[in-house]
Amino acid sequence: MENLQKVIGFISEQAVSECREIVESARDESERIRAGYYQEEQDEYWKAVNAGSKEMELRRKSLDDLAAEEANKQIEALHNEMCDEAMMLAVSMFAELPEDVQKEVMKNNEAEAGLSAEEFVLRFKDELSEGIIATLFE
Repeated sequence: MENLQKVIGFISEQAVSECREIVESARDESERIRAGYYQEEQDEYWKAVNAGSKEMELRRKSLDDLAAEEANKQIEALHNEMCDEAMMLAVSMFAELPEDVQKEVMKNNEAEAGLSAEEFVLRFKDELSEGIIATLFE
């Protein structure tokens, strides 16, 4: 009977030892699987973050381009308005000059006889605009 007890004890120890190994192996496998899922989650997370960052960068660039385009339109409109005002001022100032000075200026600029002050200023608008613009934006 004592031998039987020893055999039962030995088998029991072997069974407990095998159970521990199985449990340890299952824990290791479970941890490996959990780590794999965690890594997949992290990969998906960063993939989503990077995709979102790229999308936001594209949206930001699009908005920057739109803002620059709108700013350029406003600058051009203001530029045109300033040139128009400057031309009106030039016409007004030229018209206020004495008639003999007007004729002398027109003669020096090879203007056709009979041009009004406004016609003269408008005829030389491009040359005047360059000078006015240079003065305004110095």
